[in-house]
Amino acid sequence: MRRWRRLGIRHSSGGTRSWRRRAVELHACIGRAVKGLLQTEEYARAVFRMWRPLLDGEAIEQGVSARMERQKLFGRRPAPLLSLVIDEHVLRRPLGGREVWRGELEQLLLYGHQRNVATLIMPMEREEHAGLAGPFTLIHSKNQRRMAHMEVRDVSALYAEPKKVSPLEATYGALRADALTGGRLPHGGPRPVGRVRADGRARLR
Repeated sequence: MRRWRRLGIRHSSGGTRSWRRRAVELHACIGRAVKGLLQTEEYARAVFRMWRPLLDGEAIEQGVSARMERQKLFGRRPAPLLSLVIDEHVLRRPLGGREVWRGELEQLLLYGHQRNVATLIMPMEREEHAGLAGPFTLIHSKNQRRMAHMEVRDVSALYAEPKKVSPLEATYGALRADALTGGRLPHGGPRPVGRVRADGRARLR
């Protein structure tokens, strides 16, 4: 995206987008805002409007278009396995306002009911958290290559070296274990954010 480069923002590299398209598994730790792959158009636009330094309208719309393009991954056949560990505060923070936030939660709920998507919630009351270094995504390709993608502000990095990827895989395993043990209600079921009605529409609790 030329506009992003002129602003000094290094957006996700073409290499990362290419590997994401070819991935058979994606495992994501989500800790600040909903991951771009899962954002509604309104939520993505709200997130870009909050960036500092401020983005102009053209850059915002380019960013939103790129995130909507990523979601074609959900229409791929066979569909990739998507595993998510989401911090509970991400679901509770009404970024963009109540309506935008509600629309985003409904989209997450609908994605979460797809057979290839597994979602766990990291409860806010947990006293330990293995993912404080920041969010990341593990990417597994058809040829069994394992990679990790990290993005912090204007820096995007894709790692393929085992010495970089293995610690993040261990971190993700710890996060899943914490979410499984701490993210359940007393009756044993997973922490809910709502349900899907018979007509396929999401309904929040």
